[in-house]
Amino acid sequence: MNETPTEKDFLNLLNDASFERIELELQSANFFDILNATKSEVRHSNFLAWILDPNANHGLNEMILLRFLRDIFSSERVVGLYGPEADTLDFRSAEVRREWQNIDLLIVFKEVVIVIENKWDSSEHSSQLTKYRKAVEAHFPDHKKAYVLLTKEGTEAKSEEDKNHYIEYNYIQIAQILERIMTVYKPQINDRTYLYLEDYLKVLKRNIMQEDHLNELAVKLYQTHRTALNFIFENKPDLLKEIQKLFIEVIKDSSYILGSTSKSYVRFLTKDLSAISTSHSQSNGWINKEVFLFEFVISATDKDVRIVFKPVISPGDNPLRDEYAKSISTVEGASRPYGKLWLVHFIQNKKFSREKFEELSDEERKEELKKFLDTCRPIVEKVEKAILANPEINKV
Repeated sequence: MNETPTEKDFLNLLNDASFERIELELQSANFFDILNATKSEVRHSNFLAWILDPNANHGLNEMILLRFLRDIFSSERVVGLYGPEADTLDFRSAEVRREWQNIDLLIVFKEVVIVIENKWDSSEHSSQLTKYRKAVEAHFPDHKKAYVLLTKEGTEAKSEEDKNHYIEYNYIQIAQILERIMTVYKPQINDRTYLYLEDYLKVLKRNIMQEDHLNELAVKLYQTHRTALNFIFENKPDLLKEIQKLFIEVIKDSSYILGSTSKSYVRFLTKDLSAISTSHSQSNGWINKEVFLFEFVISATDKDVRIVFKPVISPGDNPLRDEYAKSISTVEGASRPYGKLWLVHFIQNKKFSREKFEELSDEERKEELKKFLDTCRPIVEKVEKAILANPEINKV
């Protein structure tokens, strides 16, 4: 169990020169931090597409692409190509495509095509590598082909078939190419491009290689202020709690009335339904023991943020519970509820990419939540109308 820090522990942390140096440097402008692109797989792919394109406006020509292809063509998994052959390609004909057939990067020459599947913080799914390979084979039957799985540390493809075709390549190798080019060709690289490369290299060194000087400072700082920092880590922001807070604001902005709510649940009623709301006499899992509420369930995985909307009749001893069930069952589109405790006649889902959702500002997140709420309003209105039309409920 971690110790509870004292006020003095926090003051010592704040007054530590290493802490100030880390804070100051992390606040210094870095192009990728400004764009919130440090952990965005899409943005990494966009930047790689730019620096690998010999015809892009960076002025590097084929410097980076050539060195990358020398590595790739040297692999025994590439059929019909070998390392030195990279130098014989016509780089003026090179075309770098983004999201062709959902492939992250596709580099096309007159006689050669290279597939790059980029996995920064995710893993392959649904046999996608096989699907991409078959798509390329169908569209480029006469081209020589190379398939690359780019990950942070060079992870292998999952299936044995894909392992035989896809070359494992990692961001450390990308960093090594960039560092060498920046060192050898610095006088020839224009200032703006050099700045972008420098910022990107810093991102790779800090987040993957952990060779940035700030990584060393962070280790020393943690060793010195372990108690205070552990406490801070334990109290870091919770995405579900953040979403719940914003959803509550959206509900209130829409003039709905909040019901029993917890970390992963936001529940509400319309004003008219709130005026006739009734509760069970015994505990049923909801703080206020309401018989009926509209409910949003918030969940998240490493990949997705999922929100489920449903009108819910709770278990309990209130005799009006059956009346609520009768009323809602008459609504067009209502399904027969499963089980006998929690009765749900409607379900509506919304899924967001967690990576993209985390990049949004609070206002942008609220707008997305509002859009989902708007899609649920027809159900809210139909259910409300049916319940209000029930004289047994209205006479309470």
